[in-house]
Amino acid sequence: MAYNMTEREIIEGLKGNQQLAFDRVFDEFFPQLQFFATRVTGDAEEARDIVNQVFLSLWKLRSRFETLVNIKAFLYITTRNHCFNYLRHRQRQETVKKEYGNSLEDVADEQNMELRMIETEVMKKVYEKIEELPDKCKQIFKLTYLEGLQAGEIAQKLNISTSTVTTQRHIGIKYLRAVLSEEDFLVLLLLINGSLSLIPHFA
Repeated sequence: MAYNMTEREIIEGLKGNQQLAFDRVFDEFFPQLQFFATRVTGDAEEARDIVNQVFLSLWKLRSRFETLVNIKAFLYITTRNHCFNYLRHRQRQETVKKEYGNSLEDVADEQNMELRMIETEVMKKVYEKIEELPDKCKQIFKLTYLEGLQAGEIAQKLNISTSTVTTQRHIGIKYLRAVLSEEDFLVLLLLINGSLSLIPHFA
C-alpha cells in the first residue's frame, strides 16, 4: 500500500485508472465510513455492504475529483444517503413501530449526523492507537470493546484468568488516555459507557 502518495499523485492516479491510487483512498476511508454507516443503520454487515457500494460509485466517478476533500465529502454524503435508503426500506418491510419511527427521525437530524461523523473521526484515531498496544492487551481490548465480550467470555476464549482480562483492559484504557487528546478520550469513554459495540469486523 502506497501510503506515501501525495494528494496530487492520488488524484492523477484515479484519473489514470490506477488501482494503486484507488486502493490508497479505500484503505484511508473504508474503516471510518463503515463505522459511520454502522452507527447510522445499527447493522455492521449492512454497513459493510453499503460502503462497498459507495466505493463502486467512487470508482465509476473517479475522474471527476480534484481534491481529497471532494472525495471525502462525496464518500460521506453518498454513504449517508445509502443508509437512509436502507432505513426507509427496512421500515417499509417491518411492522411500523413508534419507537423505530422516532429512531429514524433522530438519525435524520443534521446535528445527530454531525455527531456520527465526529465519532467516526475519533474512532479512526482510536483504532490506530489500539494497534500500538502490546499483543495480549490489544487482543483483549478488541474482544472487549470491538466484539462486546464479557470478561468471563474472554478469559475462557483465551484460557486466562478474569483478573488478567481486567488488568489488561485497564492497561489499554490508561495507554489510550495518554496518547489521545482529552476531547477524543472523553468521546471514547462516552462510546464505551454507552455500551456501544465499536463495530465488529472493523479490523
